Amino acid sequence: MSSGWLKCLMYMALLGVLATPAGRLIAKARLDPDRFPYKSLPFEADGKFYEKLGIRRWKDLLPDMSRVLTRTLPEKKVSLRDDGQRMEALIHETCVAECVHGILCVLGLGMLAIWPGPGGAVVTAAYILLGNLPFMLIQRYNRPRLRRLLEKKQRRPKPPAT
Repeated sequence: MSSGWLKCLMYMALLGVLATPAGRLIAKARLDPDRFPYKSLPFEADGKFYEKLGIRRWKDLLPDMSRVLTRTLPEKKVSLRDDGQRMEALIHETCVAECVHGILCVLGLGMLAIWPGPGGAVVTAAYILLGNLPFMLIQRYNRPRLRRLLEKKQRRPKPPAT
């Protein structure tokens, strides 16, 4: 086995260990879901583009750190009964997750320096295309759906105070 492969694996593990704490340090308020790069692009049609990619079939099959780190990351399930602030926080959380996975894609290019040549290129491509891009797509799919749910909640009449 090439030592380049092992070094890349160790580098991926290091990035994975550092990703969640780094994501907790990101100032959510600075990541605006209504501005580039988080705002839906016209071709995305508020998530409909991702449905053509079959995202509904595979998104729940991927690992979700919020299921593992229940005390650190917010639960991803929401409903109209939830408070609007919780929905807003989850919308911002999608920006954080997309940002972290985007940074991991860029840092993943470091594997080309660790293992130059075709082997390193294959490992780097797999890390970016299979290990990070799908998670970015999930965030881009979920964010407009959460926005619509929040708008629906805000349009509902508030129950009378007792």
